[in-house]
Amino acid sequence: GVPATAPYNVDEEASGILDMEDILGAGNFIMVDQSHYAIPGELVEGGQFLKLYNPETYKSSQIITFIEDTDQTESIAGFTLYPNPANNEAIVSLNLNKAENLTINFFDMKGNQVLSGVQKSFGKGVNQVILNTSGLENGIYMVQISTGSKTTRIKTVILH
Repeated sequence: GVPATAPYNVDEEASGILDMEDILGAGNFIMVDQSHYAIPGELVEGGQFLKLYNPETYKSSQIITFIEDTDQTESIAGFTLYPNPANNEAIVSLNLNKAENLTINFFDMKGNQVLSGVQKSFGKGVNQVILNTSGLENGIYMVQISTGSKTTRIKTVILH
């Protein structure tokens, strides 16, 4: 190959590592490497995207996704979805300001419902729902929680 030194290349720079796990899946990152070439009369840039995969990344800690609603007139004060990424089950923990009938649905990124919806009356305070995700393929999904007046969605990753 051509060495990355003058006269072939003036300098190189890298973007740093960008976390792309939400788009490409757990353990996936990208970076950009850019070179500047001195050609008489002009400066030419060349570069490449580099995809990095570290399978240990998603095992190092359990990511917890939390949404808090400070509007006390709403029934859902906040909810947590964990672990994220999930394997065979995902747990939705709900903190409710008042008793409420809720619907919890699980959709793929095409908008297809992939798990049977949970329709249940929950009491005030903290409630948990365990969703069996063992039958889902690896990928990115949306969990949707609906009350009579509000719908909240959160992204999760399934990785077996």
